[in-house]
Amino acid sequence: MRSLYLVLLVFSLALNGYFYLRHEQLLEQLDSPLSDDPVGRSARASEDQNNSDSAVDEMLRLLEKGDYLQAMALIVERELAEANDFIALQARARDFIERQLKRGELSAAGQLIGTFLASYPDEMPILALNISLHELRGDLSQAIRLAYDAQYRTFDINLKADRVTAARELSQRVINQSLQRSDWSQMAQLCSLVLSLDSQFAHAQWHLARAHFEQRTWAAASSDASALLDNPQWREAAERLLVKIEQRRQRAAEISMLPYGDQYTVEAMISSSMPVSLLVDTGASICTLSQSMYNAIESQIDATFIKDIQLRTAGGNVTAQLYRISSLSLGEYKVSDLEIAINPHSGDDFDGLLGMNFLSMFTFAIDQRNHRLRLSPK
Repeated sequence: MRSLYLVLLVFSLALNGYFYLRHEQLLEQLDSPLSDDPVGRSARASEDQNNSDSAVDEMLRLLEKGDYLQAMALIVERELAEANDFIALQARARDFIERQLKRGELSAAGQLIGTFLASYPDEMPILALNISLHELRGDLSQAIRLAYDAQYRTFDINLKADRVTAARELSQRVINQSLQRSDWSQMAQLCSLVLSLDSQFAHAQWHLARAHFEQRTWAAASSDASALLDNPQWREAAERLLVKIEQRRQRAAEISMLPYGDQYTVEAMISSSMPVSLLVDTGASICTLSQSMYNAIESQIDATFIKDIQLRTAGGNVTAQLYRISSLSLGEYKVSDLEIAINPHSGDDFDGLLGMNFLSMFTFAIDQRNHRLRLSPK
């Protein structure tokens, strides 16, 4: 009997030991991370992939619908959840904007870019796309401003340098476009803007000097060219331009005049396109144009009405309309934004008067013997 009790005791102890060990194993499995369990790890990876695929599909659906606010809200939500697909969602949004720009869908691209930057104002790839958007729109001044501003959206020195390089490449590109069109006025404006943002960009400094030279603003051209004399790369070109400027300043323009009684007429150009015959009249304070000639060329010139004025003529005072024209030229000399009065009662053989508001812009002399009007810059 004692032997039976002993056997039962041993069996009981062994059984208790087994259950104790099994209990410890179960506790270890419960305490260990799920990733340590191949089955659990596989299940979680599958769940994460499904969530990621679902988020990408949802975002693409929202983008195609044009619901950019909800698409961006989804990206922000995934960032806050520290989801692995956050970077992928941002990349998909950038790709979508690039496709819009390539298709010419500039309005839609602008809306999505604006929505993106509202949440991530320093996101460099989106800032670059915004610059491209403005360039495609033809808003070149704003594109240049944004390009230079991008360098201040990062603390990375190398990235800052890259942004300045990109801004200079953009500036050079739009300046060259103006050069191809010989649009000296736009070139001067763009170069002045670039230099206000990047005073060390010699390419813009040179083209500003050239634009002022072509516009015959000699003092400005000389100042711009002189700023390049300390630059080894541009010194020789600047010196040659300064010589040309000085030659032009010293050379007086001789305009041929045709006798008209005891006075003279000259051929002038309005808005660089329309020829008119003007009587040289140093007693007239303002240039004039006959009503008939103005009616004939009105649609082909750039003229802005200012007001009605009293105009003193040989026949007495008359009410005349005062306009501002884009330019009046004699030979190579031009005055921009010039006021000119329209004489409603002119019946002369010439088209108007060349008055002192043009002549006073230059040093001038009338050579009656040789029938020449000599002009030179002041």
